[in-house]
Amino acid sequence: MSNRPALCVILLLLAPDSRLLSQDTTAGKTVYTKWCAGCHGDNGAGDGPGAKHMIPPPRDFTGAIYQIRSTPSGQLPTDAD
Repeated sequence: MSNRPALCVILLLLAPDSRLLSQDTTAGKTVYTKWCAGCHGDNGAGDGPGAKHMIPPPRDFTGAIYQIRSTPSGQLPTDAD
């Protein structure tokens, strides 16, 4: 007996919904423009108009490298964090 029909059903259930892949990002863009772009810049490079007044400067999100912290819990974060 072949398990092919059951496998097809499972694969269809696990496949991503195309609606999730083509989401409307307008709401996110609006929030970013209002609350984030002033420091992180329009493209996320950390070069917004408020960036020059910040110590440490805002992160550059364009490289898609995100770091939460490099120190263990209970220790103060380093300047790089």
